[in-house]
Amino acid sequence: GKGRFIRPEQRKVLPESAYRMIPADAQFGTVTTADLSGLVQSIKSLIAAEPDAKRAFAEITKQVGVDPIADILGNLGGVSGYYASDATGGGGIGSVVAFIGITDRAKLASANEKLATWATAMLSGEDTARGYAAIRSWTDGSINGMDQQVFWSLRFPGVPVPIEPPWTMTDTHLIIGLTPQAAMAAAAQATGKGDAGIFSNAAVTGALPSGPRQYETFAFNDTRTTFKTGYPLVSLAGSGLANFVRSRAGDSGSVREPGIIVPPYNVLAKNLKPEVSMTVWRGNDRVSQSISDKSLLVNLGSTLGRLQTFAPAVALLGGVAPAFVQAREAAERVQREQQFRQMQDQEGGHGDDMNAPPAGN
Repeated sequence: GKGRFIRPEQRKVLPESAYRMIPADAQFGTVTTADLSGLVQSIKSLIAAEPDAKRAFAEITKQVGVDPIADILGNLGGVSGYYASDATGGGGIGSVVAFIGITDRAKLASANEKLATWATAMLSGEDTARGYAAIRSWTDGSINGMDQQVFWSLRFPGVPVPIEPPWTMTDTHLIIGLTPQAAMAAAAQATGKGDAGIFSNAAVTGALPSGPRQYETFAFNDTRTTFKTGYPLVSLAGSGLANFVRSRAGDSGSVREPGIIVPPYNVLAKNLKPEVSMTVWRGNDRVSQSISDKSLLVNLGSTLGRLQTFAPAVALLGGVAPAFVQAREAAERVQREQQFRQMQDQEGGHGDDMNAPPAGN
C-alpha cells in the first residue's frame, strides 16, 4: 500500500536484536515495531469527549494511584511480538509468550508496584476473593542464571486453580506468559541467556528472500511442527467432503466416488517449507510479502495447527472463574469443619477438667 502520509522518519526497521528475542526452536511468532502514541492519543480524546468516562477514569486513577494511560500505555512501545517455542514450554499453549518494548522502565516499574499492591488489597476483601487470589512477586532461583530477575504472578493461594499467569520486566521489555516457566525462559532469551535467536534456524532463514533484512514486521510459521498438529483436522475435513459428494447406495445414475482426498501425512510432510511474511518499505510503498509451501493442504493444516495451540487456553480461561469459586467454597468448607472440630476438642477437654476428681483424693 502507499505510505505517502507516513514521513520517512516514522518508518521503522527492526534491529537485529529483535530477532534474538525469539528462540530458534519457536514454532510460530511475530515481531514488529509498535508505536502506541496514536492509540494513547485516541484513548485520551475519547475520554475527554465523554464527561462520565472522564469522571470514572479520574476515580480509578485516584483509587489505584496509577494513570493507566500515562503510567502504563505511555511507557510502552518499540520492538514487540509474540511466539510459542519448545524452549518456553514444549511448543504448546503453555509456551506462548508476548513481549512489548518499554520506553521508561522506572516509571513502568513504579506503576506495576502500585497496581499490584492495590489489586492484592482489593482481592483480599470479604466481598471479593477473600485472599484466595493475590499478586505476588518471586524470583527464578537462579534456574536460568537470573537470580536477580523479579517476576510477578496472579496466584490463587489455598485453592487448586491450575493457572498463575506471570509477567516480568527486563531493561527493555515487558514479558507476559501463560506459565511461570514460559516467562522464565523468555526472560532468559530476551537478556542474552538463551540461544542465538530465530534467524539461527536454517529452515527459517532458508525461506527468506534474498537481500537485506530491513523488515518493519516479520512473521513466521515453522510448518514442520504446526502441520503435524493440524493434519488430523485436515484428514477429517477431507473425509467429510468425500462423504458429502459420495452417492448413496441405490442412487440411480452415475456413481460418485471421490476416493481419498487427503494424501497420507508422510507424503504431504516431505520437504515442508516454513511460512514467512514480512513488511518492507520500497520508496513510498509499504509492501507485504508472504512465502509458503506450495501445497494448499499443508498451509491449511499448518493454520489449523496454530489455532489448536490456543484452543486449550480458551477452554481453560472459560473454566477458571467457576473453578475458582468452587475451589474457594470447598476450601472455606474445610476450614469451617476444622474450626468446628477444634471447638469440639476444646469443649471435650473442658468437660474432662470439670469431671476430674479434686486434687489429693
